Amino acid sequence: MSEMIGMHYALAPYVGSGRELDPFRPRGHDQPSWRAIDLRPDGARPEGYALVVTPERVRERGVVDLGPSADDRWSLRILASRLGVPLTRGNLRHAAASLLLDGREDGTRWHPIWPERDGMYRIWLGGLLWAMPTLRGGASYLETFTGANSVNLNADQTWTEIQGAGWGLTSNQAVIGPGISEGLCIARMNGALATVDQRAALTLVTFTYVNLVLQVGPLIRKAFDTVQTFYYHRAARDTTINEHNLVKRITGTATLLGSPDATDPAGSTLLGVEASGSSIAGLRGGSTTIGPITDTEITTGFHGGLFGFTNHASNVIAVDDFTVEDIGALPSPHPYNPWMQRAPLWTM
Repeated sequence: MSEMIGMHYALAPYVGSGRELDPFRPRGHDQPSWRAIDLRPDGARPEGYALVVTPERVRERGVVDLGPSADDRWSLRILASRLGVPLTRGNLRHAAASLLLDGREDGTRWHPIWPERDGMYRIWLGGLLWAMPTLRGGASYLETFTGANSVNLNADQTWTEIQGAGWGLTSNQAVIGPGISEGLCIARMNGALATVDQRAALTLVTFTYVNLVLQVGPLIRKAFDTVQTFYYHRAARDTTINEHNLVKRITGTATLLGSPDATDPAGSTLLGVEASGSSIAGLRGGSTTIGPITDTEITTGFHGGLFGFTNHASNVIAVDDFTVEDIGALPSPHPYNPWMQRAPLWTM
């Protein structure tokens, strides 16, 4: 794909007061032939970033350098950390596509990209950065847990607790505790995926351990039943361990896959799990930290969900922004293109 010659990519904060003679613009705008994609949730406010390309590296306060090539892979971890989204594969081109396809219209994230009239997704940044035709047949679900405090999980999506009754809604998050000590708490999202090549992720907001056992994580390849058979990636702590594990659970019996990720569980962490054929992986902070591991025992199941465990009433779990999708699934085409109307793709 075409690119500017002599360019440098960066993630840049905004400057300016937003007034007519001092508009909001990303750092690096003073270089000739600069281009940017607006990643702010609200174009009327300066908070947020732009993905910029400039002829020379931008050496200004707050600018995160992403290198001179859109084919670099090392920038994924930086983008995932700064923007709070899971980015696990490919290079900067794929990262830009993932970011814009996963945009939101609720003001909590930058706006999404939509297909053009010919059904193609295209991202321009100093040239054609990425393009792909609209794909059909996949499915993706987002659960923000936005709703009134409740003893069940039903918010954006419909859920069924297949084991225990500990999950609930508090302050627009899915929580277990305080005051819950019943052990296993497993919830299935009822929306079905189209394939068994799946990924799920959540933001672990709170992981407060006091005693005994505390575990939480996303799960995939769950059938539409109450049988405890699925893959999951958990943050886990008890009196002897403090780590992350990739696990397969077969009719209630758990087996670790691969070696544990020894990083201590903590709040404000992205946790993910992915299954592609017989390749199973656990992700933390947007990077694969366990696997991929080859396992062929669970080959069906079209649902994702939440795994939780606590047997001490003072332990607390809170998670947010759960996503589950077919790997490769893209949104359906939209009758108009809000990208073009909002004009976040700078051409100055």
